[in-house]
Formats: sequence, structure tokens, C-alpha cells
Amino acid sequence: MMGSLLAAVVALLVSAASLLLLPRAGALGGRLGGLALPVGLAAGLVTLWASGSATNLALLLPAATLVACVVEALGAALGLHRCWRLAGSSLVLGAAMVAEWRRGDLFASGAVLAAAASVAAFAVIVFATAAQRSGAPRTPSALGLLGAVWLLVVAAGLPTPGLASLSVVAIAAIVPLVLWPPRAWDEVVLGPALGAVAVALGVYAWIANASPAMVWAPVAVVGLDVIWTLTRRLVTVSGRARLSSAGGWWRGVDAWGEPADDLVAQRVVSRTSGVTASGWLLGATVAVVVVAWVTWRLAVPWVPAALAMGILAAGWLLLQHALLGLSRAETIAWLCGLSAVGLGSAFLTRVEDARVVAVAVPLIALAAVWAGLAGVWSRAPGADGVRVGPRLP
Repeated sequence: MMGSLLAAVVALLVSAASLLLLPRAGALGGRLGGLALPVGLAAGLVTLWASGSATNLALLLPAATLVACVVEALGAALGLHRCWRLAGSSLVLGAAMVAEWRRGDLFASGAVLAAAASVAAFAVIVFATAAQRSGAPRTPSALGLLGAVWLLVVAAGLPTPGLASLSVVAIAAIVPLVLWPPRAWDEVVLGPALGAVAVALGVYAWIANASPAMVWAPVAVVGLDVIWTLTRRLVTVSGRARLSSAGGWWRGVDAWGEPADDLVAQRVVSRTSGVTASGWLLGATVAVVVVAWVTWRLAVPWVPAALAMGILAAGWLLLQHALLGLSRAETIAWLCGLSAVGLGSAFLTRVEDARVVAVAVPLIALAAVWAGLAGVWSRAPGADGVRVGPRLP
């Protein structure tokens, strides 16, 4: 325990010192403000190793994910095509899961699933961080801190002490970036660094037998936003025109995965304010984590638990479109569809777990979405049903 606390103090001090010193390095230092996180994390891990407080897994997983961070950050700094950067980080993360399989920590099928989930989570976090940073620079780090704190709570219910030690070090390394976030518009390290921390903690929790729903709860809302945005770029006229203007299909693929200003959370900033949009994003993420905690305490199977969390994430998306001006009639139509999914989730939960309290979880999540929508309608300029914004998507 003392070794973990010492490592956390070292990580905090090194991360804070890096944030204070990097801006003095000129333009390059301003572009590398996010470097404070991996440097602080590395210092904490070295301290854990030196004090004998770290398990092998607590050292190997962060080391592998930090390599993926370096690959992505260098590729972005050099302007490499997004596919090559994704291939590089995927190769590193996949190799890490193969190593865990060879060590006996994962079955082969589990290693494949963990590799796929790790690549997806890493890519989502990199995309969302690069897009959100300009409008709300504290939000990515705040979400990362929330996720690390949540996995520290998860670690308290698991038999392995290594996850708790790694979570404490990660929290300490992230705190300075919440207090003094990097503000350079072309900062290239923060997203990969947050992705590396998320994958290391998430895979560790997964190996320690935490359910997938618990592990990935902190990225559910952000992940849905990114998926929606990327899909919107393919199915809308404006999105396809933007990709066509890139000049060729290869450049179009790169432009398709390029962070811009069209995340739902970003569009809400232009309609309301950065504080409001960040509040909705953080609040919805906290709500999803709370549902994850409740289903964990109730021992609900992970598939029904994931569906209940998905209802809240989809509800957030619908509420954001209501803020963007979606008409009341269309909002109710989408909400009815979501309600059908919620009732189906309740039925599935009833099949998997007959307890009334377990079946009530997705229904309560659905009721929370209805209540949030009622609050939006009471304040939105378009509450009279007149269209004031774009159609979905």
C-alpha cells in the first residue's frame, strides 16, 4: 500500500512539473502538453517496480499501451495516413493481447475479443479527444479521471491488488491535466495517452474477471457519439460531399476518420455553451457508471446490464438532438423506438434474471431519459414543436 501511495505522489509531481515546464519549450512544447500524462505514468510505474509493489501485469500492460501511444502520436505529428496509424497501434495492442494469452492470463477467444475492444476503445478516445479539446479542453481529461476512479472502485471488489495500484497511479498522473489542461489546438499526445491508460486499466480489469459492461462503462457515451458522427459522415449529403472534396478515395478515408467539429457534443456547444455540453456529457457518463455499479451490486448478467447502459447513452444522444432543435414530433418518434428497446431489454433481463429489482433497472434508465427530455422541452426554444434545427442524423 505504501509503495502505491509513493508511486502516486511521484506520478502527480512529475506530471505537474511536465505541464509547467513544457510550455517553456516554445511551440513544440505547447504541442506536446499531453506528454505530461505518459511521463507521469511512466515515473509512477518505475516507482512501483522499484518499491516491489507492482505485479507483472501492472507493468506489462501499461508498457504495451504506452508504445501504442507513441506510435499514434508520432504518426499524427508526421502527418501519416490514419489507416497506417491505426494499423500500427492495432499491431501493438494485438501483440500485447497475444502476450497475455501466452502468459495464460486470457483464453485465445478472450484475447481476440480483448484485442478488438482495445483497438476500438483506443481509436474512439483518440478521435474524441482531438475533436473535443478545442471547445472544452478539460473534458477529455475529466472523463479519463472519472474512468480511472471508477476502475479503482471496481478493483476494490476484485481479488487482485495490481489493478488498484495501477488505478491510483493513473489518477495521480491525470489530475494535473484536469487542473491545467493543454490548450494547443494541434496537441497530439493527450488523446493517445488517455487511450493508453483506458486500455491498460480496462484490460487489467477484464483479466481480473470484471464484466465487459463494467469495464467499458466510462466510454459508452463518448463511443456512441463517435460512432454516430462517423456514420453521419457516410449517410448524409453534407458528409459525403466533404469526403468527396478530399480528392480521391484514399484521402477520403483519411478525411472520414479526421476529428473535426461535428461531434454531437461539439454541435451542442454551438447551440448552447461549452459548460452545458460538457455537463450533459459528464452527467450522462456518470449515470452510465452508476447503472454499471447498480447492476454489478445486483449481480445482473453483463448483457442486460450493457443494454441498460446503452439505453442511457442513446437517451443522451436523443436529448442532445432535442437541444439542437429536433422537433417534438420527431423526438417522440425516436423516443418511442428507444422505449421499445428498453422494454425489450427488460424482457431479456426477465429471462436472464427473474428478480423484480433486476428487471426494474432498464425501466428506470428509460424513465430517466423521459424525465430528461421533459426538462429539455421546458427550456428549449423549440418546445412549441416548431422546427429550429436539423433533422436526424
